[in-house]
Amino acid sequence: MKKKNANAKTAPEIKIGSVPPIDLKNFLTKAYGPANEGQAIDISCVKYSNLAYIQATGRDVYVDFLEMPGVIKDNKQVINGTRIYMSHVAAEKLAEALSKLLNQLNEQGVIETMGKS
Repeated sequence: MKKKNANAKTAPEIKIGSVPPIDLKNFLTKAYGPANEGQAIDISCVKYSNLAYIQATGRDVYVDFLEMPGVIKDNKQVINGTRIYMSHVAAEKLAEALSKLLNQLNEQGVIETMGKS
């Protein structure tokens, strides 16, 4: 683990296994303009994925989130997956946000790191 610089800004403490909170009102305001009390986010589907395939076309990026290793049905390995389409701009924002979050958690020493390949 790295030594911490006494003058460095400290990130908010994140417990292992927790998800950093999202300020939804601020997010919605940035995304859609002035705060509207009638806005709400409805998470209608929750999945776990441990493998993702990312592909791009001239118009979109899409990510297939897979649930590996799957299950055996009728002597075949069946792998459940969810495909998410997004614009190139949305994909760039997602990549930037993920990179920033993972770097922050890595610096705090709270996540498992990948071995060198």
